[in-house]
Amino acid sequence: MLKSGTIAFVESMLAERYGFDDIAEVVIRSGIRAALVKIVMDVATYATKDNWMRPGMIEDRDRNLRETLEMCAKWNGAGNGRLAVSFGPRTPGGVTPEL
Repeated sequence: MLKSGTIAFVESMLAERYGFDDIAEVVIRSGIRAALVKIVMDVATYATKDNWMRPGMIEDRDRNLRETLEMCAKWNGAGNGRLAVSFGPRTPGGVTPEL
């Protein structure tokens, strides 16, 4: 991206298991601007069908929200403000209207 002249990007489907910290570190070291959006979910109604999702893809509500808050606290505004971190609701069926 940098070689082609890209100066910023948005990644909206990140989970802790994808190496969120490593991605944030690369953003900081590279000098690019980025908005990293941490997936949040509080229900898994779409995952109740057999073989609908791979094991490990369904995230626990409390752990998921805690990790997202931790990622925001750790990385939001890092790199002299070049990195923005926010919540990203998963998909319909993965979040309640309250979330």
